Amino acid sequence: MITGELINRSFKVCLMICLLCFLTWQLSNAQNTVDGKISRLYFERVADRLYETREIPHNLELAIQNYKKALKINAHQSVINWKISRCFWVLANRAVQDTERYRFYKQGINYSKLAIEQDSENSNAHLWYSLNAGSQALERGVMNTLYMRDALKKALETAIKLEPDNVNAILGLAGWYFYVPTLFGGDHTKTFALIDQALKIDPNYTTIYYRKAEMLVAEKRYSEAVDVLQRLLQIKNPTLPGDGREDKSRARELLKTIEGEG
Repeated sequence: MITGELINRSFKVCLMICLLCFLTWQLSNAQNTVDGKISRLYFERVADRLYETREIPHNLELAIQNYKKALKINAHQSVINWKISRCFWVLANRAVQDTERYRFYKQGINYSKLAIEQDSENSNAHLWYSLNAGSQALERGVMNTLYMRDALKKALETAIKLEPDNVNAILGLAGWYFYVPTLFGGDHTKTFALIDQALKIDPNYTTIYYRKAEMLVAEKRYSEAVDVLQRLLQIKNPTLPGDGREDKSRARELLKTIEGEG
């Protein structure tokens, strides 16, 4: 006959086994979560480094591959999605064929939209949406850009509101005021005021100087452009070393062009 004591002991043993199984399962899940986070961060860091050295052929494509590996581990990553969008924008600007450029911008738009959906408070998600969408609109013609001007301006202003020191967003809004006709809200005075604001935030960010020089050249203010380019070339510690090398190379080419203009 089974006694009450035996039943009680059997129940306790079963309870202990269940508890051990539960703890083992919890520990396994926790370990998998930790391992997954470590792997995601690894792929993201590798991709970041590849992006930073994007002047090396194929590094941008490799960066995208590694960002996508990170997304496979955790798809809900607004930061990674806007970083992929950024890579496609750079690829588009390097592309020679119009169809290829358009395709890259489209992918950049898709990833930035996803980044916004995942985190609408992410400043860079709005920034890279505006840059990809605006550049794609320019590819399709001026009228498309004018049609989208309000949406693009709103995205840039949102990016700045979320992160007032987002230099790229400030620079993007400066570009908006420069390239949109005065009749539709463009204002070159605001352009250069925004550029000066960006320079105060990060005086070692070489891209600001290069963009300013481009705009001065467009206005045929060549002597001012030369001064800006020379300041760029004198920067010893660029905020982004990779950008610094690329911007200095482009600055030297632009100086040659200005000399050719007389």
